Amino acid sequence: MGGKEAPNSFCDKRTRLLSLAGTYKNLAHMTECINNSLRLRLRPVGFMAEVKYMLNEAMFPDNCHSKVSLFKATRNSEQRKSTSLIPRGRALFWEGEEEAQKIQIVEGVVRAVRLLENGNRQILAFYWPGDVVMPTQSACQQFTAEAVTDCRVFRSKVSGVCRGDEPCGAHQVLADTLSLVLTMSQKNCVARIAWLLLRMRAHLPSDPKRPDALRLQLPRADLADHVGTSLETVCRTLADFRTKKLIDLPTRKTIRFIDLKGLERISGEQAGG
Repeated sequence: MGGKEAPNSFCDKRTRLLSLAGTYKNLAHMTECINNSLRLRLRPVGFMAEVKYMLNEAMFPDNCHSKVSLFKATRNSEQRKSTSLIPRGRALFWEGEEEAQKIQIVEGVVRAVRLLENGNRQILAFYWPGDVVMPTQSACQQFTAEAVTDCRVFRSKVSGVCRGDEPCGAHQVLADTLSLVLTMSQKNCVARIAWLLLRMRAHLPSDPKRPDALRLQLPRADLADHVGTSLETVCRTLADFRTKKLIDLPTRKTIRFIDLKGLERISGEQAGG
């Protein structure tokens, strides 16, 4: 009685399947279609690289000795490998800690926070997609950087920290803090809230479910801790702006700007109140 034929390896079965349907060509065409579709929909940087990576892994697992890349690496895929995901609420670095790398915000929002002696916090600045947090020596690191939302960041090495030809992170946040101090000293809380809404409007992403609405990525507590007022004042002021038809709040996490001129008047004309 002859012995049973040994089962074929996964690689042999995969080779037969590929040859039957011309899968190389079909998958490459499918990926190009996905690539074009997602590009037209303006999906975040790195998403397509993630899809390509998963397809490659599905067709060529690590235990397959004949593994080759079915899809060519792109610039975005190379950056995707170098980016890291920072969950919401996680610190990128702490006050008093040296940060020796540039941190580019690819997705999400980061806040620069200074903890006060009474346990409260002051948010000094926000960093949006495209912003770069510069490196800082530990002696100059006067704030903690925290992820407001789930963030994807790209870290890059620098030849030196706090060099003369590049501003360090301490100088960077100082410039934002000076602008904030001038605003807080010259405007009342209502004007400061209007000022902040106008300032962050350009950074807010669109809400795909609601026409002309933007996703309000900052919690109301962050708005309060940035302009130096209470959470109750922020909620009351936003409700008042809505009543006056300056803005609309379709949901708690979306905002629609209706009367920009009206917000500008409040931000400017109520100075010193």
